[in-house]
Amino acid sequence: MALVIVFILIVSLSSISSASFDISDPEYTNQIIEEINTPSIEPEEEGTLYLTVKNPYPEDENSVMENITFKVEIYHYNHLDIEKDISEVDEPPILDENGTSSMRELDELSSDESEELEFKIQSFEDTDEGVYSLRFELEFWMSGEREIMRSRGFFTQEEWYEALGDENGVDLEGLNVSGLLYDSSFEVKDHF
Repeated sequence: MALVIVFILIVSLSSISSASFDISDPEYTNQIIEEINTPSIEPEEEGTLYLTVKNPYPEDENSVMENITFKVEIYHYNHLDIEKDISEVDEPPILDENGTSSMRELDELSSDESEELEFKIQSFEDTDEGVYSLRFELEFWMSGEREIMRSRGFFTQEEWYEALGDENGVDLEGLNVSGLLYDSSFEVKDHF
């Protein structure tokens, strides 16, 4: 009997130290990208993508996001009824002079803390006018666990529809993520 009581006490104490929230809960993941401002850019011009990454999780000793990597990628092009993967676009816009992807690293974000990020977007003379889709990936450590969150653009249609078929909502395990972020876009357009 004493052994059972000790076991229950150990289980109770260990559950106190673990997170009291679900990391994948959309109530939280929908707040991770707190603000976003995407530009409309003319060909051969530059614009800036502004966004705020926030730790939306309730404050406790297990809610600090650490070793954070936030990645942005331009992955798709759309204009009228033409759609292309970014690899099929002749002179696509680039991020931070690095190509079609860029990342930022942050040490940590405590509960309710946020960080503003900027990404320069450059278009060229022959950059096709249209809408360019952005996808986001967030990797961080929390409570000793590695978490990865991605937006819809990281998944094929087959993967996405298969994950949506889960009777309990979206099958995050099947997508190999801890949570979902949303996509965004920007426009390249001659304003004259």
